[in-house]
This record gives sequence, structure tokens and C-alpha cells, in this order.
Amino acid sequence: MGIRRQAKLGPEDYQVFAADLVEFELEDIQAGFEELGKRPREEGETAFPSLGTLLLYIKGARGRRREKEREQVEQRSGLEDAFEAARAKRETEYNLRKLSQKTAMP
Repeated sequence: MGIRRQAKLGPEDYQVFAADLVEFELEDIQAGFEELGKRPREEGETAFPSLGTLLLYIKGARGRRREKEREQVEQRSGLEDAFEAARAKRETEYNLRKLSQKTAMP
């Protein structure tokens, strides 16, 4: 991201930022940096953003990832519920047929 924003930082600078970001998933950091790195710099904005700005973008990426995961879980749960309902319906129909066969016998 530093390269994308034309920042001149050394390894020590990146290590400090890395320590501040250790609590986040790598996927969220990458997504946040990707989004921020493609955004044009505002007039007077430093080349490398503040920690607060980095956290804002990373947390936004994390929120979007979690929402997507939540939607996937809900979708799977809905499919499982539909499958269970179909199974219960088949079982009920089977039991009704069996019962009607028993009652139809003399």
C-alpha cells in the first residue's frame, strides 16, 4: 500500500503498523489496504495514512466479510431447513400410506 500511495517508509515503520494490526485477519487487512490504496489522496493528506484511517478501512472490510459469512450461514441454514421439511413430509406421506394400507385390509 505504501508503494501505491507513493510513501517512503522503511521496514521499522511497517513493523510498527504490523504490530498494531495483529488482531485482524490477514484477509481483512489486505481488503482494507486494497480499497484504501486505490482511493485518491485528498489534498494535504499524507502519503501513508494514519493508523486511524487504516483501522477504519480494515474494520470496514472485516464487517463486509462477516456479513457475507453470516448470509452464507443463513442460506445454508435455509437449505437445511427446507431439506428437513421435505424429509418430514416424505416420512409423513409414507406413514399415511402404511396406515391406509393397514386400515384397508379386512
